[in-house]
Amino acid sequence: MFFNAKNYFLAGLLVLLVGVQLQLIDSFVLSEGTTRALARFSKSDQVASRASVTSLLMTVHPEPKKRIDPPGWLGLALMTSGVVMCGHSIAIRRR
Repeated sequence: MFFNAKNYFLAGLLVLLVGVQLQLIDSFVLSEGTTRALARFSKSDQVASRASVTSLLMTVHPEPKKRIDPPGWLGLALMTSGVVMCGHSIAIRRR
């Protein structure tokens, strides 16, 4: 696939906006289905187990949810990459 100036600018803008979004949030919580799928994918039996202790705990806390805290540098790195891509789209030769 050939990237021209418009495609670089759009990709840079999207990366920049994702970086801003990650910079504005502290953490996010996955839904129950996503948490179970992540546990099955990572081969962790902590959440996906159907043991009697787990069923007892499920009556108290019915929805297991995973909380993800993205590192602070990730948003800044994505914003920087987006700005560089947008600048590159302005600097490259138009056809």
